[in-house]
Amino acid sequence: MQITLFNCAWTNRGDEAAFRSMVESLRELYPDIHFNLLTHGTKELEQFPYSDDKVKIYYIRSITRRNHIDVPFLFLSRGRLAVSKNIRELIKIIKNSDMVFHNPGGPSMGDLYPSMQFPSYYKFIITRLFRKPYLFYAPSMGPFENKKENILRRYIFNGAELVTTREELSAQYYKKLGAKKEITVTADSALQYRFDAEPYEKQFNEYKELNSFLKKYDRIIGITVATLRWHRIHKTDEIENRISDSFNAFIDYLKDKGIGVVFIPQIFGNGEGNDYPLMQKFAKENCFVCDDEHDCFFQQHLISKLHAVVGLRYHSNIFSAKMNTPFLSVAYEQKMNGFAKLAGMEDYLIDITELTFEKLREKFELLEENHEDVKKHLEEISPMLYEKAYLTTKLTKEVIDRYYENGKRDN
Repeated sequence: MQITLFNCAWTNRGDEAAFRSMVESLRELYPDIHFNLLTHGTKELEQFPYSDDKVKIYYIRSITRRNHIDVPFLFLSRGRLAVSKNIRELIKIIKNSDMVFHNPGGPSMGDLYPSMQFPSYYKFIITRLFRKPYLFYAPSMGPFENKKENILRRYIFNGAELVTTREELSAQYYKKLGAKKEITVTADSALQYRFDAEPYEKQFNEYKELNSFLKKYDRIIGITVATLRWHRIHKTDEIENRISDSFNAFIDYLKDKGIGVVFIPQIFGNGEGNDYPLMQKFAKENCFVCDDEHDCFFQQHLISKLHAVVGLRYHSNIFSAKMNTPFLSVAYEQKMNGFAKLAGMEDYLIDITELTFEKLREKFELLEENHEDVKKHLEEISPMLYEKAYLTTKLTKEVIDRYYENGKRDN
């Protein structure tokens, strides 16, 4: 069975965790399942963990508005003809697929990232024209305010076999869109996979510099930061200065309290967005910056050993909840607000537009005051988070089994 995956971001430990958790969970149900990861451009994906032929990467040139020339050919030929080479390559990949998934992640369907809309439209319209079954595997989505594009969005969603999202706010956006297909709220895919800790404990013990640092402090706080220069709304000097001033003062505050800080890079690889250089700029004498080469499951294993996490990056908070480590989050999109509500952690949430050192200190002191209660709370909701996340896989299995028998097409 060939599953093609659309809208797969990679050089982000959170996207890696969501993707790998989906792949491993479905592999447990269908050992012979094959995944085709579709990515734009020709640059090889860095630190990709799969080398077997059951997870393949396909590179095609980015889809842009210049591909509008292909639209009449696509509709007149039911997706079989196109002028542009990249669209012809896309057609071939979809044609050879048994099913198509929107990868967990996002929001890549909605108004927040306009450049991602037309590639998504082309991929799903061709999929629908070929009458290939497709589904949305718990991404974030929305808002949907562009009335012209909403016509296409409803067309795409209404043709899906299954639409799930990882948080309630995305579901609210979807319902306002007016698509007829029902949506189910589950949880982030990264929460569903219980990895084997033994190899990661071995990696941890071999990471001598990190071990040496952790032994210096009774309390260690994990921190993730970002500039948000890539964000459509928050790419302002004002927000960047808020982040810089607030976290620099907060790290000084932690230093004065004798608390160590471990920076955990979420963006990795050789691209401009790599978190490691940014975190080095924040690091002071009470700080250690982890390298960007240890994978998402190592990061989760590390977080399980920390006293708490203060996360501006969304998935660092997901990892913390999964590992029952108390966390304080800074939200820049609906996905973090939605998860904080699901996890009952709204008292430990700061909106990025309200971020100050005073807010960080206030929320951190509240977290410290209630540390044991918060840890107990996370342990108690852990089964619920797992079940909510695994529900996406259960619903996906129902779709697969309608079309296939034991992973093979039922003709």
